[in-house]
Amino acid sequence: LLLGAGDAETAVTLLENALKKDENDAKLLEELGRIYKKDGSLDKAATYFEKGRKVAPVDGNWLRELIEIYEKQKEIPKLIDVMSEQVANDADDLKSRLRLANLLLEAK
Repeated sequence: LLLGAGDAETAVTLLENALKKDENDAKLLEELGRIYKKDGSLDKAATYFEKGRKVAPVDGNWLRELIEIYEKQKEIPKLIDVMSEQVANDADDLKSRLRLANLLLEAK
């Protein structure tokens, strides 16, 4: 509701306080990551998405979100790591497989 009303600052404060009570809550981690990503705070967003990826690997879109962030930041080693996991989960994603192959070739 707070986000819909345009009060992102209060929403973030509320979500971060809730996260203190349960630091492994996948929904809170995902929402905070999305808010920070939208705000342009990509490092903070990646931190929340990485934690969510570890504590609840099947509960969110962690990999997709992290791929977007790491591509924007040009964090190639991190991007390779996340994309390797992503292509292992989706055998039909030829575009991602080709992108990963090119990244690996560039990284030698």
